[in-house]
Amino acid sequence: MYNEFVLVGPPEDPAGIAHSSNSSLALKAIAQNQSQFISRNDNSGTHNKERELWAAIGQDPAALGSWYLKVGKGMEETLQIAEEKEAYTLSDEGTFYALEDKLSLSILYRGGEDLFNQYRVIVVNPARHPSVNSQAALQFAEWITSEEAQVRIGGYRVRTHQLFTPNQDRRP
Repeated sequence: MYNEFVLVGPPEDPAGIAHSSNSSLALKAIAQNQSQFISRNDNSGTHNKERELWAAIGQDPAALGSWYLKVGKGMEETLQIAEEKEAYTLSDEGTFYALEDKLSLSILYRGGEDLFNQYRVIVVNPARHPSVNSQAALQFAEWITSEEAQVRIGGYRVRTHQLFTPNQDRRP
């Protein structure tokens, strides 16, 4: 299954990222305006994607200045901090939609191949990891890629938002 990463921030959008034609221009606008940006800074997939996006525009997060705040928190807490500080952050759309009714933040930029967020199931090699229940892992992998599970994934919603698109490891 997949969803996408989104750049969220205050609806007033002080950096003007909503009109950006790609994520690089959106991040450049945040940096140029030195608008507050909240980073998970927790080595998660979202944090790694964020670092990748900054690197793509030649920016090192360690050198971005006081407007770039590293919080070392999960996505929910990071969104709450961005809310309190009226700041921008990178989120996966599923977590954002799950919290949307508690936030005044808006999705200001989305789209583009660089914001694609693929979820995968990987069964580890039992020869290398003998303590893993590889049979149960294989059963789960078979189930999650089954037609029944893919229908359930496609039907999973928060309010009106579909959180994931099933694709059995095929890109859209």
